[in-house]
Order: sequence, then structure tokens, then C-alpha cells
Amino acid sequence: MVAAHATKNFDVIVALGVVIRGETPHFDYVCQAATDGLARLSISTGSRSASAC
Repeated sequence: MVAAHATKNFDVIVALGVVIRGETPHFDYVCQAATDGLARLSISTGSRSASAC
């Protein structure tokens, strides 16, 4: 897993992004997918992560 290898020397993972809320539910889908992915990354690497949507 590339992400696990890349975070071996780090204590925390910080992800920044922008999703513009429109008239479709894409905002909710993207935010949920990003949050789920960061949670899985945090669990698999043992690093802390933070996200906000």
C-alpha cells in the first residue's frame, strides 16, 4: 500500500480540499468518501488524521 509506506515517518496526516455545495447531492457524497478514506488510512497506518467538510 503506497499510503502506508508514505506515512511511515509521519505522526499525522493532514488533507485539505474544497468542495462547493451546489443543487445536487455531490457535496455530501464527496465529503463522506473523503472522511471514510481518511479514517481507513488512519486505522491502517496508525497515524492520526483530521478532516472537515
